[in-house]
Amino acid sequence: MALRHRAMSVALGLSSVGCAPLIDYSAPPGFVEAEADWQSQRYKGKDSVGLRVTVYDNVDGGTLDYWSNDLKTKLIVRGYALEGTSPLRAKNDVPGLRYDFKLEREGDEVMFLSVGLFVTDDYRYVTQLAGLQEEYAGLSSDVPALFQRLEPGGCKVGKDSVCRAKTNAAR
Repeated sequence: MALRHRAMSVALGLSSVGCAPLIDYSAPPGFVEAEADWQSQRYKGKDSVGLRVTVYDNVDGGTLDYWSNDLKTKLIVRGYALEGTSPLRAKNDVPGLRYDFKLEREGDEVMFLSVGLFVTDDYRYVTQLAGLQEEYAGLSSDVPALFQRLEPGGCKVGKDSVCRAKTNAAR
């Protein structure tokens, strides 16, 4: 518990100097925030619709193309059918990709999953909108706007010179 508290304190301290992964995203119209921490935010929409924004560390060589293929492969293996792909631009002009999937399992209701993927040198941002397929029709035109509200940013302490300078100045 103490380690978790210390990790959260470090994360909060770094975010105050601009060196932690940033999730700059607020609840869009029609959604309420259900849960949030420094790495992810979950929102609840009408009925079965949920929205999640998560930031993960990137690795050397982790490009948009690399993570795009990884994401598609994992979801297809899990039974999702890729329905479409389109380019995105985040609020701060970071390029990304949108994927629309459908999941049909015998005896279950049909589900939709739309995923927005943005990749920076240090982080990858995944925005997921999911729910029952019948509820997707009312949301489909809003999906790009939901994903494009995100402003991917942040840097890793010690790796980025701007981050090092901000960290040293905060001491």
